[in-house]
Amino acid sequence: EIRKTLIGAMYDKVARLSIRSLTETNSGKLITLVSSDIFTLERPLAIAPFGVASPFINVACYVLVGIISGWQYALILAGLWISTFMLQMCTSRLQKRMKQ
Repeated sequence: EIRKTLIGAMYDKVARLSIRSLTETNSGKLITLVSSDIFTLERPLAIAPFGVASPFINVACYVLVGIISGWQYALILAGLWISTFMLQMCTSRLQKRMKQ
């Protein structure tokens, strides 16, 4: 459903282009640009539910590990997850600085 909406929006965008723009741009390039725009918008929308659900899944897993193996192991796993998350944030910021 979302893909149909995005394709419709892109079609409307192309339909509003001036005749001059359409004649100066070949159809292959235009199709490539439109499909790239759709992919750029569609991918994050497909991944978003996992981003929302992952903290709840993590907490449920830590509770299960705590019940089955002991709370100290659940705390160790939670610490590892938080450490990994923080490390990813730091490397992302470092990468952005290096690109500038």
